[in-house]
Amino acid sequence: MGLIIVEATAIEPEGRITANDLGVWDDEHVKGLKWITKQIHANEAKACLQIAHAGRKSRATEVPKAPSAIAFEGYPEPSALTVDDIKALIEKYRQATRRAKEANFDCIEIHAAHGYLIHEFTSPLTNTRTDQYGGTQVNRNRFLYEVIAAVRSEWPLDLPLSLRISAEDYVKEGLHPQQWAEIINGLPHGYVDIVHVSSGGLVKVPIDDYPGYQLMFAKKIRKD
Repeated sequence: MGLIIVEATAIEPEGRITANDLGVWDDEHVKGLKWITKQIHANEAKACLQIAHAGRKSRATEVPKAPSAIAFEGYPEPSALTVDDIKALIEKYRQATRRAKEANFDCIEIHAAHGYLIHEFTSPLTNTRTDQYGGTQVNRNRFLYEVIAAVRSEWPLDLPLSLRISAEDYVKEGLHPQQWAEIINGLPHGYVDIVHVSSGGLVKVPIDDYPGYQLMFAKKIRKD
């Protein structure tokens, strides 16, 4: 193996997809994560930590958090985050990155896909805010940009940063590869090294999945 990604590691307890998820919200987690990287490095592979917040799709809390009080089908209605809440979460992403570095990870991946918190902020389907974090696509991108900036404040530019995205919402009014290309092009040069392309997860819609069905999204984003 060249690279092993430790998936969905939550920046706070309420950010877990389920109560069984790993966490990186406490300095006490560093010891266990360091044990993982030690095993990966012993087998001559590189280790990446995917830092995540489940947003309205969390099963680890009774009242999930989201940019807007819009429930995912079958889940409880989330509470809409205040601006102060948002700033606190951005700081938690920064602290999670610091811990990942202490645990000797070689790469960070920011989870902005599959209908979880960052994806919820970015898509108009789940973000109906009217403040600086909503109302226009520029404002909806703000949370993602501020999270990336916070991560890069702890993660050196000579270490790779990956961004996991859902390139297609499969709903006309949602996000599509063209919008994601524009979002990525709006980042400071060199902040993101890898765009890890997936799709879907924001709303429940049927997806015609077949081997390689997401390659066209990746090719479109890479081209643009």
